[in-house]
Amino acid sequence: MKSLIILCIFGLFVSTKARLTEEQRNQLKTIYATCEEKTKVDKEQIKLSHEGKKTDDPKLNQYYYCVLTKLGVVDGESKLKFDVVDMDLSKEQKQNLQQIVDKCKNERGKDKYETAKLLFECYWKTTSIRTSVK
Repeated sequence: MKSLIILCIFGLFVSTKARLTEEQRNQLKTIYATCEEKTKVDKEQIKLSHEGKKTDDPKLNQYYYCVLTKLGVVDGESKLKFDVVDMDLSKEQKQNLQQIVDKCKNERGKDKYETAKLLFECYWKTTSIRTSVK
């Protein structure tokens, strides 16, 4: 399940017709809602960030850190902590994920929160594939 959630976040479903199960969507919605409540981030800031617009909201950085840590994608210092090689994925999915990891793994901000946001920004720049939980 963890690898599926990671794939959902990083948008690596090869087919644009790939759909999340209701359970997966609910898990992601719960994580997003929990992190929104915890950080008190303005949803408009999240939307702007997803549109590729730069924002300097510290709450947005905290939100991304919260989401990534709850998914188990990063450790306590926002360092990517999963190994693509060991994931049960198709060759193409592994290549796509490895491309993102290779491109984004060295992103570092002034703290773990800024690093989490930089990882998201790097992802948005690296791939145009998106997965919606709506």
